[in-house]
Amino acid sequence: MKTIIKTTMLLILMTGCVQKSYKRLVVVTLDVSKVKDVQSVGIRGEGKPLSWESDYPMQEVVKDSLYKAIITINTGYLLLKENVP
Repeated sequence: MKTIIKTTMLLILMTGCVQKSYKRLVVVTLDVSKVKDVQSVGIRGEGKPLSWESDYPMQEVVKDSLYKAIITINTGYLLLKENVP
């Protein structure tokens, strides 16, 4: 009887506390047209695929002007809010 109760509690804990996650595409664009001699652009941050130790490369869209990165993330949030200062 104790084994059945422990197993049931374990199953409830394993399935009842998992938050649904959503796969989201985040597009980051950066205008560097007013900056001279840009060789490459990257972004850093928290959570995969970003890190604070190395750059996530951005691709040049318009020469010497516009860079873009597309990042796929898994999040527990249904919607992502733009956070621009």
